Amino acid sequence: MSKRETKYEAVADLAKAVTYLEDVIRSLRNGSISVGNGAEQLVLKPSDQVKVKVEATKKPHKESISVRLSWQTEAENGEAAESFKIGSPKSAPEPK
Repeated sequence: MSKRETKYEAVADLAKAVTYLEDVIRSLRNGSISVGNGAEQLVLKPSDQVKVKVEATKKPHKESISVRLSWQTEAENGEAAESFKIGSPKSAPEPK
């Protein structure tokens, strides 16, 4: 099977970005994700073992976070990273 992909990039308000992430979470919980624009839709079906890659960058005038999930289309043995957490900081003041 040949590679198929779809990409999306835009500037959006934070609420819209959160909605996209919530849609991804809901789709993961339901067992499949449909992604695309118009007629070009990709349906992805994650396996039980998912590789999670998180990268965060902080520069003087720009911050970013990238979350990448990947999986084999056939069952693969994975490693759970129980100690890795993502969340809001505990009201620690931001250094100036």
